[in-house]
Amino acid sequence: MAGGEKYSVLEVANWFLNKERMDQKKLQKLCYFAYSWYLYYFNDIENGITNRLFKNDIQGWVHGPVSYELYRGFPFKGMELLTPAKGYGSVPETDTLTVDILNDVYETYKKYTGNQLEAMTHMEDPWIESRSGLNPYEPGKKVLRDETIFNYFSKLASE
Repeated sequence: MAGGEKYSVLEVANWFLNKERMDQKKLQKLCYFAYSWYLYYFNDIENGITNRLFKNDIQGWVHGPVSYELYRGFPFKGMELLTPAKGYGSVPETDTLTVDILNDVYETYKKYTGNQLEAMTHMEDPWIESRSGLNPYEPGKKVLRDETIFNYFSKLASE
């Protein structure tokens, strides 16, 4: 079993940015999907969530799931395409279990724009739960629950 919480969201972001330049929104969503699928593949909910791709929280913002650390690390500059940032490192290719998940996520979602990925996340239980009680454009910082993410992605995997 792969051990979680050994990377930061910035290292995961750099891994994706080494694949292609992309805007902040797409990068945020790819990191969210990578985190979510990692939770599903490397945990057994009966024993609790013990393995996470990165230690950083994901919050339910207006435009979908967002890591505040990633938002700070790669500041929003409109539709500007981001490139890897020096000093953050990346997920090493030698961690084949993690790289397999990242590759699967990238291959599955790379064809979508940030706006399309945002629309997908707005249909998902983890984001919907995090926005409970908020108006559509009201800022929110509620952290998406790992258990909700695990359960939702378990359902997706069985479809």
